[in-house]
Amino acid sequence: MNKYVEAGKHYFKLEGESERDFINHHEFHDGYKNTSVLYLWTEKGAWMHAKSLNTDQA
Repeated sequence: MNKYVEAGKHYFKLEGESERDFINHHEFHDGYKNTSVLYLWTEKGAWMHAKSLNTDQA
């Protein structure tokens, strides 16, 4: 079960035309232009992810 919620709660998943538009309208290093999917984490999602890495299981 995935504990992260897409569509703005924990992250945004951009692919296809929306991903290309986002990259073209923002300043990125050249490496990002070759990606097919771009994940943008919200502050809460990034916090949850970082917290999960600080566990015994991680």
